[in-house]
Amino acid sequence: MAFLYFLSIVSPLFVILFGIRHRFTLLWLYAAAGLITEILSFIVTEKHLLGNAFLLIEFLLISFYFRKQIFKNNSLFSIITVCVSLYFILSTLNKPIDHLNLEDASVFCLIYILYGLMFFYSFLKKDLSENSQVLLAELGVNIALFVYASGTLMIFLFSPVALKTENKLFIQIWYTVFLSLNIFRYTLIAFALYKKPKYIAE
Repeated sequence: MAFLYFLSIVSPLFVILFGIRHRFTLLWLYAAAGLITEILSFIVTEKHLLGNAFLLIEFLLISFYFRKQIFKNNSLFSIITVCVSLYFILSTLNKPIDHLNLEDASVFCLIYILYGLMFFYSFLKKDLSENSQVLLAELGVNIALFVYASGTLMIFLFSPVALKTENKLFIQIWYTVFLSLNIFRYTLIAFALYKKPKYIAE
């Protein structure tokens, strides 16, 4: 468990280092935000506030990444992003300050899964003979986020009940399943960015 924990903490570094050609793009900033959050978690006392802030930042960065991938209608994208963000903010404010709002963050996971399905659908209609490296890199990123969201959805959704009734089991699941999914996500994104040709924008 200690090894998985350490690897999960440093896994955003994979994206930052291997994706250095794409620095300051959304995915690179996403990994940077993850690494900064991990570092700050050892410093700040209000770890739950930090966690909630990262969950929201993560949602915004992933949403803006998918905007160009799957959305033709910017109005629909804006409505989804604003409504889901406001829902999470308001629900978090209505809970105790020391509460990590994983149950409502499960909505984020559901949105990521829907984004992933929409991407898979649009990917099947593309001509792979054109810009194949770019398309395969984008597919790798989508697989990383889709698998991560699918695996964490149930963990997040049932976290309040599990922490009350099966605390030890939930902690074990967190330190095995969640950390493994976290490592898989960042590793695959790092590999995808490493293989993706350098472009000005994502």
